[in-house]
Amino acid sequence: MFPYWVLFGYFLAGTIVSRDTVRRADGRQTFNPLLVFGLVLMTVMVGFRFEVGGDWLAYQRMFRWSGFIDQWSDIVGHDPGDILLNALVKQSGGQIWVVNLVCAMITVGGLAAMARLQPYPWLKILVAIPYLVIVVAMGYTRQAAALGFVMFGLASLIRHQSILRYSLWIIAAVLFHKTAILALPAVAFVVPRWRLLNFFLLSLAAVGLYFAFLDDQIDRLVKN
Repeated sequence: MFPYWVLFGYFLAGTIVSRDTVRRADGRQTFNPLLVFGLVLMTVMVGFRFEVGGDWLAYQRMFRWSGFIDQWSDIVGHDPGDILLNALVKQSGGQIWVVNLVCAMITVGGLAAMARLQPYPWLKILVAIPYLVIVVAMGYTRQAAALGFVMFGLASLIRHQSILRYSLWIIAAVLFHKTAILALPAVAFVVPRWRLLNFFLLSLAAVGLYFAFLDDQIDRLVKN
């Protein structure tokens, strides 16, 4: 437990002693080196973990299986982004920690993108550590990567008010875990312009993604 308390304590100390950060013209915060160091430390802890998380053995089996993928049909019915990442690493001679590190970079990067838009980025990250980082990122690699992409999308939506950009981020998230599709239609109400039209278009997109990724897997996902 000590390493987790060190990580939490670092951001707690930063939250207490940090002063107002410099806000750029685009509304984002300029991170100081100590905050950047903390994010790197978090990424390393998540990426290089060993036998940590309830699904560790399942991810190991998936990683070994990905070494035998040689055609697209092997990917259908799974999470394509995650399977392709595993296959690329496995077939190039890498180890599972490479997959974990890449997913950790996505998750922590998305968290940092959201934190940069908040008045108190240290506090934003501190609140995320107990569950989002220690439970989800260290226990559920695919879901954590999907959440990272969703957070990238939300940060982009706040900055640019672009439904298209947000939708592309969500598609990336769906490639790592199908349930990320739930984040797509609701965002129509965030952008004040053309709310009903946005909701209609995003609902159509959600239905399309459902039949593309979820239709034949829904029973298994509900059971699990």
